[in-house]
This record gives sequence, structure tokens and C-alpha cells, in this order.
Amino acid sequence: MGVFYNWPFLPGGRRLKEQYLWTNTASAVGFLLTVFGYPLVTLTWEKGFHSFPPGITWATVVFSALFFLLFVLSYEVIYDLRDVHGDTLAGIRTYPVVHGERTAIRIVDGFIFSSVLVLAAGYVSGFVPWRIYIMAGAPVIQYVVYKRALTRGISEKDCTFITWMGVALFLVFHLWVVADLPGARF
Repeated sequence: MGVFYNWPFLPGGRRLKEQYLWTNTASAVGFLLTVFGYPLVTLTWEKGFHSFPPGITWATVVFSALFFLLFVLSYEVIYDLRDVHGDTLAGIRTYPVVHGERTAIRIVDGFIFSSVLVLAAGYVSGFVPWRIYIMAGAPVIQYVVYKRALTRGISEKDCTFITWMGVALFLVFHLWVVADLPGARF
């Protein structure tokens, strides 16, 4: 992935990392590969292609992966909002630099809303169990926190807080499931 990201194979000797849409997408896909893909490959390699816990199917995996992709993309554009002044001065093309901060905020809102909608659709259709659907709370909480940060201008501290808040929420989620607390099985 790094070769495609950094190698100047686009017309005019441009690199993928210089294309803001692909920079954010590559970062989100890198997250999915590391945190989602590798464990999935390990599970299917060791136990078989359809060896999921009860209530989990390939459709669950697809809904969950799409949720994470959209959710992580929202983080990427929030980070771009933090860096808009410096990126503008340096000539770095990002969503806020190219389309303006107001449009970038709408893009973040769209990614957050879409991530929740994907899990809701999976839950309503019966492909996503409750124990995964409750992860939709993380983007909702992120939305509230990032909107508050917007009122004063998103800072490095805000981005760090939003990132670690997301880590903490998913850690609590996983510990809840591992501890088999109420709701962890359905």
C-alpha cells in the first residue's frame, strides 16, 4: 500500500498521497487492514472461511467494515480542519483547503451520519447483532465533541482527545463483550 501511496505513477509524476481524496481513503483503508483485516484473515486462516461467532456472517463483516471506513474518514477530515491554515500556506490540498471549511464540516457530518446509518441498516435487516450495533454510539459521541470543538476552532488537543476518546469507547466495548456482560451475546 505504501508503494502505491508514495510512488509517482499518476500523470505528471504526481503521487497518490498528493490527491486529498485518496490520501484520506488510503489512511482509512490502512486502519481497516490493520485493525479489521488482519484479525479477520487470521481467524479465517486458522478456523475456516465461515468460522464466525454466533450471529456473525460475512454480511455482518461487510456492514461493520463500511461503518469503520466511514467513521475513520470522518476523523481524517476533522484532522484536515485542524490543519487548514498551515495546509493552505503550504499548498497542501485537503477537503477544507479545496472546498472550504463549511463544506468540509458537511463532509464530516455526512461521514458520521452515514456510519451510523450503515450500522442501523445492518441491524434492522438482521445482519448486525445488537452487540455490534451499539458501536454506533461512538460516532454520535464524536459528533457532539467535535461540534463543541468547532465553536472555538479545532486544535491539536481536540483531535488528540477525539482520537483517544474513540479508542476508550472501543476498548470499553471489547471489554464488555469479553467479560460477557449483559447484551454481549445478542
